Amino acid sequence: MSDKKISALTAKASSLDNTDEFVIAEDDGSGGYVSKKITGAEIREGLNLNPDFFIELIDVQTVDFYAPFDMSIDTTTIITSPTTTVTIELNSSAYTLGSSISAGDKITVTSVAACLVRLDTTKN
Repeated sequence: MSDKKISALTAKASSLDNTDEFVIAEDDGSGGYVSKKITGAEIREGLNLNPDFFIELIDVQTVDFYAPFDMSIDTTTIITSPTTTVTIELNSSAYTLGSSISAGDKITVTSVAACLVRLDTTKN
């Protein structure tokens, strides 16, 4: 591959193949970054194993949804209104972060004020 600036590259790839390689900048833990490569297959795997769910609690403060697959909710991040309290129930009982959730289980997310919440999950 010739040396080109990113701005000089083709605007868009036609597809993402499993063998395509990408350069990423990974935090080295000391305030700097290390360049590493990752394949299309590794990107797909990471997205598939750790999907995030964004729950909008703006017009209503309680949202129910059903787990699309076996999973766990590992952490929650309140994107707006960070002082808001959010609770999660699984099948109408209190949920403990990291616990198993089966496909089809009812998940209820409730907030005391309007906010946007990200649920960081692991697909089991």
